[in-house]
Amino acid sequence: MVGGLSSRNKNRPAYPIVERITIIPIGLVEGPVVDFLSHRLPEVFGKKVEKGSRIQKPHFAYNEKRRQYLVDAILLKLAQIRDSVRGRVLGVTEVDLYRQDGRSVFGHANRERKVAVVSTKRLQDEYYGLTGNLEKLEERVLKEAIHHLGDTYGLKGCANPLCAMFDTSQLLDLDIKKPVLCSGCKRAIP
Repeated sequence: MVGGLSSRNKNRPAYPIVERITIIPIGLVEGPVVDFLSHRLPEVFGKKVEKGSRIQKPHFAYNEKRRQYLVDAILLKLAQIRDSVRGRVLGVTEVDLYRQDGRSVFGHANRERKVAVVSTKRLQDEYYGLTGNLEKLEERVLKEAIHHLGDTYGLKGCANPLCAMFDTSQLLDLDIKKPVLCSGCKRAIP
């Protein structure tokens, strides 16, 4: 063995490279939600999770006519941040998101750039005129984070309605899912 490399694996380091997930708070998103994610995501993905520096509300993505923020523009900003970290980047924000096709979303991901973003806006009971519930909000955000981070690992929508990778666009369906990956999706994570 020469310089930490075996003669058979000259291009591979002698120590494992640990991929991580970096959570980036965006705007005024609540700290407890970010803390909850940083504690629960390692259980799901088996990766180190750390909190990155908060960035300002994404005014560059705001559409005044819609009163929403273009998720694709936010993902591009997160991709710039990802250039300085190893692994995936998950943005968490309180702003209301929409896609270029006009659809309002809870979150979205860019598989190629390995970045995702989740919004608490439409996941809060208060958005629907109900009394707020922090535990319910945290679980919803976790399910969405798992789903969109799963997208960055190349996972597709799952047929199991209890798996976090099951595609949902309505809150009722989201509440039925579990904040875990089914065994098939779990095995597909590198």
